[in-house]
Formats: sequence, C-alpha cells, structure tokens
Amino acid sequence: MRWTCTVEGFSDTWIEVDDRWTRRETESVENTADETYLLLLRAKTTACHIRAGGGYIEAAAELTEENLLDADEAVWGFLGRVLPYTIAQRRFLGNASLRPSLPSNGAGAAAKTMTKTTVTESQLPTTG
Repeated sequence: MRWTCTVEGFSDTWIEVDDRWTRRETESVENTADETYLLLLRAKTTACHIRAGGGYIEAAAELTEENLLDADEAVWGFLGRVLPYTIAQRRFLGNASLRPSLPSNGAGAAAKTMTKTTVTESQLPTTG
C-alpha cells in the first residue's frame, strides 16, 4: 500500500508498506514505543522516497532515527501515521468484503438448478 505525504513542499515523499498484516503485528503497532515503531516501520516498508535533510531515504534499511534526525517534523508526523493508517485500511477492506453466505456459493454446496415453469392464465390469481 503506497502513501504519499500531502504536506505542501513534501509531495515527493512517499512510502510503500506491505499490505499483509497479522493480528500480532497489528498489536505490536498499537502497543509500541517510538524506538520500536521505527523497527516495525522498517520491517513492513517495501519501498520509499523520504526527504530527510538535504537528501532522500530510498531503502527501508535506511529508516533509522539517525537518518531521520534532519527530517522535517511533517515527515516525522507522516511516518508516524503510516502503519496505523495501513492497518485501518486493511481492516476497512476486510469489512467491505463481507457478504451473506448463500447455499449456492458455499464450498462444496451443490448448485441449485433452475427449471423452466410455464404458468397458464387459469393458474394466475384473480382479483375482485
């Protein structure tokens, strides 16, 4: 899942994060301290282009506190929301995929066939 920073002057800053999340990983993000968050961010980052100081961070392994010390606070804020937003988006997609289970779409269920039936006028209900 790719996220782009929308703060003016930082639109060239983006990060791609793995879109597969286990419940254990989700709980790690929800219960993490700042230093552990960067470890999780590095582990889940698949690509990035993050403005930091006079250059760019372009590899997950470079997402360290030392490399980000000269990054603008807007970049820190952006990176701090990436993982929670990714998790929320995955959860939303899971919620949106909900549909009623019908006998005809269940695994191993025999499909019901429709048969053509002819109804004559005498079989129709009468009114009045």
